[in-house]
Amino acid sequence: FFLFCVYSTLLAIISLISIPAMGLYSISAPMINKAILEEEFDELDRYHKKTSLSLFFIGLVLLSCILVGFPYLTDFIKNGALLKQAQPVIWIIGFAMLFDLSTGFNGHIISLSKYYRFNIVVMLFLAITTISLNFIFLKYTNLELLGIAVAYAVSLTLFNLAKIIFNYWKFKVFPFTIEMVYALIIGTLAITIAIILPDFKSSFLNLIYKPGVILLFFLIGNH
Repeated sequence: FFLFCVYSTLLAIISLISIPAMGLYSISAPMINKAILEEEFDELDRYHKKTSLSLFFIGLVLLSCILVGFPYLTDFIKNGALLKQAQPVIWIIGFAMLFDLSTGFNGHIISLSKYYRFNIVVMLFLAITTISLNFIFLKYTNLELLGIAVAYAVSLTLFNLAKIIFNYWKFKVFPFTIEMVYALIIGTLAITIAIILPDFKSSFLNLIYKPGVILLFFLIGNH
């Protein structure tokens, strides 16, 4: 029960990076549906790349802020010391979710097409893989929360890879662009510098200052 509570809290924090995707989907669904119905797959590919890049960039900014701010945030949360010990879980789940965002609306493209049943297949695959890996990590290793996080990350990544391959096979659409690499380089530099910069004695100041460094880096890098 204790592991579940800690894991649930960490998952709730890191899931914040996925919130923008919900609003963007409500805007994108009619456009995706129109492109599929009219078989305008070149246009669908361009739109898929554009939305994937937008989701990836926003997700990367939010994830970077969470990663550098999390150690100081725990000072304001009940049982924060225990959450701080589980910090590697945030990194593993966070980058798995970021990869999920970078694939854009892969699942929605399939759902809005005549191949919607494929989504049911990959959802079953995700459930079986997650349960199996959780069983293996919890029963045969001492990784505990880390094992659960790795199981989730591996399952989610395989789940997304299956949809990427399917969409490219059926519609010739692909979510990734070189701009994502540039953004990732900026994010890596920003996180590294924010972590190695000296801390204030106040956790509150650090909680503002460290993510502020991240935002400044992305603001400069985006220009």
